Amino acid sequence: DSIPAYVSYVDAEERYRWVNHLYESWYEKPREQILGKTVAELQTPEHYAAIRPHVRRALAGKRVRYENAFKRTDGTVQYFDTQYLPHRDEAGKVSGFFVLVYDVTAERETQAAVRESEAKYRQLFESSADAIFLVDLTGRIRSANPAAAQMHATGGGMQWRCNAQQSDAAGSMPAPSGEPGAPHLPS
Repeated sequence: DSIPAYVSYVDAEERYRWVNHLYESWYEKPREQILGKTVAELQTPEHYAAIRPHVRRALAGKRVRYENAFKRTDGTVQYFDTQYLPHRDEAGKVSGFFVLVYDVTAERETQAAVRESEAKYRQLFESSADAIFLVDLTGRIRSANPAAAQMHATGGGMQWRCNAQQSDAAGSMPAPSGEPGAPHLPS
């Protein structure tokens, strides 16, 4: 009961034989009202139809892992990483499977926020009328927006390099000079 995951054991007839306390909170029922029920009895018909192929694979002796989203009655969506681990008896016959379900909602929401932030950054980067360069620690330009490319374009494309060690304390770069080690634009 101390594992931070939904843990259960389902037998070959798809009946819950053991569940941890998280299952009680998920189903909003005491353990005694869950044990002995089939997987289908505790799921909506739509959800059972979606997970049934995974259950069948586990009962056929295959390890199963999948991720799904579940819409709660309050309208929120939770994301789960689910694993089914077949259990075999002494004769090697599959007698059921262990279920491990991890709530990965926070991770999925974080990933969505990062994607949204990256899209906003990309849109700002691409649409800015100001020249923007992304320069690595070696002074090599890794990316430039269209305004920067247009400002420094040459016939063979842009190859603008600078020596990061020549930046001043404020981080600004000296103007191109053609001196060795100085930032330069190809001629």
